[in-house]
Amino acid sequence: MWQGWDRAVRAARSMRSTEYVVARIWREHPDLITQSTAAASADSMLRDFARALPATAMIADLRRPQLGQGFAWGRYGPQTSIERFGVERLWALTPPLQKPGLFARLFGR
Repeated sequence: MWQGWDRAVRAARSMRSTEYVVARIWREHPDLITQSTAAASADSMLRDFARALPATAMIADLRRPQLGQGFAWGRYGPQTSIERFGVERLWALTPPLQKPGLFARLFGR
């Protein structure tokens, strides 16, 4: 029997589980917390970072990462603003400002 078969099967399983984890992160956003939750946190670093952000920001705290953790950097599309708190593994994702649509500009709504 082919010697590399076992290795190929393990690699395929690993790839499938990686794809599952990535899809779950992009679909569910399990590691993001709201700005208001972070601003009320007992963690002083998280609280200071959150207080400097707009209310629409979502924060990813990956200072103690575990396998399968992450955040979708493009959550709000290509104009997503991403900020990092110094060298810490704290990131903030802020949606772009919503511009009025064509009809709102035409009809003043």
